Amino acid sequence: MVFKVVGNEVYEAIKAELLSGAYPQGSRIDIAQMADALHTSATPVRESLMRLAGEQLVQAVPHLGFLTPRTSDAKLRRLIEWSQYQLLPAIQAAAIVKTAPSPSVKIATNLDPVLQLESIFLAIAAIDGNPELRVSIGRTNERLRIARKARPSLRHEVEAENAALAECLAAGDYVRLEAVVLDCHRRFHALVPKIVERLETESNGE
Repeated sequence: MVFKVVGNEVYEAIKAELLSGAYPQGSRIDIAQMADALHTSATPVRESLMRLAGEQLVQAVPHLGFLTPRTSDAKLRRLIEWSQYQLLPAIQAAAIVKTAPSPSVKIATNLDPVLQLESIFLAIAAIDGNPELRVSIGRTNERLRIARKARPSLRHEVEAENAALAECLAAGDYVRLEAVVLDCHRRFHALVPKIVERLETESNGE
């Protein structure tokens, strides 16, 4: 029996597919084909893609339809800087008011290290107590996910970063946490040319 996917389920299914890296950058999304795959009509697929365009996970291009975004050195650097700029004020404020340590952030070894990093950044955003910051960090995480997964030496480096971040967060050591967050973003920033080159190679089918 085939179950029809409707409403928010269509949005979530498409979003998961995009964030998995199933579509190389610059790919045109075939609405009819996607609707068939999800056993639904074109309308909820189109509506979901418009919503995802608002989140900058796809681009709506006149006469072409919906495309996955292409990155560049400048775009990726700006997004990495935006991630850093959102996190640092929350950490600095926590250091000033001496916010109590967060419960220990447990890192499950069976999770993707990039998803672990995203969850830690969300936990840092929660220190601020402003739900809007968590939403903003969550969206920034999603926009950076594919680039983070394209990092050379991914697992070793990101797992080491995760361990250091979780340790600082659990201890309430916000001065060191700020330094570790800065260092994480600095390393990511330095890898931008290699990441962009790798994503471009994949989009060309090489």
